[in-house]
Amino acid sequence: MRTIIFSYLITDIICVWFIVLLWRQNRNRYTGMAFWVVDFVLQTAALALIVLRGAIPDWISMILSNTMVIGGGNPGFRGAGTFRREKGPADSQLPATDAFHLRPKLFRPGPAQPRSKNS
Repeated sequence: MRTIIFSYLITDIICVWFIVLLWRQNRNRYTGMAFWVVDFVLQTAALALIVLRGAIPDWISMILSNTMVIGGGNPGFRGAGTFRREKGPADSQLPATDAFHLRPKLFRPGPAQPRSKNS
């Protein structure tokens, strides 16, 4: 499974490279491509953190990477809407991203409780 995910990471890095090249060539012609670059970079960085699980602290590989995946969707949606010259609900998703990031901190389990003899 790690080989598949690592191959996916390499593929994502190549996709980021091509998206950056397309953005550099067409940034004056098409609006919204910078948002796509940000989206692809965040998604690839999140995947890299997931691949590094075990070598880095768990909160980085789980909480931060998931936040980057969810947070990367906002620029992606905004870029798609800007590319099509539409106003979309991308700004309304920012509070959801913040709530997603705070959720693990609010519902962190406390110290282990001894199990009762009846359970």
